[in-house]
Amino acid sequence: MTEKDFTKPEQLYQARVKKLLDKIREDNPKAQIYVLGIYNPFYLNFPELTVMQNVIDSWNTATAGVVSQEKNTYFIPINDLLYKGSGDKQAVESGSTSDAVSNNLLYTEDHFHPNNVGYQLMADAVFASYKEVNQK
Repeated sequence: MTEKDFTKPEQLYQARVKKLLDKIREDNPKAQIYVLGIYNPFYLNFPELTVMQNVIDSWNTATAGVVSQEKNTYFIPINDLLYKGSGDKQAVESGSTSDAVSNNLLYTEDHFHPNNVGYQLMADAVFASYKEVNQK
């Protein structure tokens, strides 16, 4: 797996994001749109997979670029909120029988999707952005 393997999919993703934003604008030209970035759910167990983090960073940068070209549209990065867990001792723990590390912000059944705490952090980030935008 190399970063080049993700170049074409990244371009397709950005085109889809743009198309989705255009569709929202057709339906509601004045809507405030908040676009969340993506995060690296594998970081804690595979920090040596720097390619994956580079891909995540690249996709987020490209998405932020697409969003910045749109009026009344805001990018909210979430990778730094989720990929290392919440940082407290109970949040990130090594399993007693393996070298696997648990991120308490991810659902324990798949260690991929955010759990309630992870989604709350994301919601808080959206709300903080909303408050900042609407206080102007």
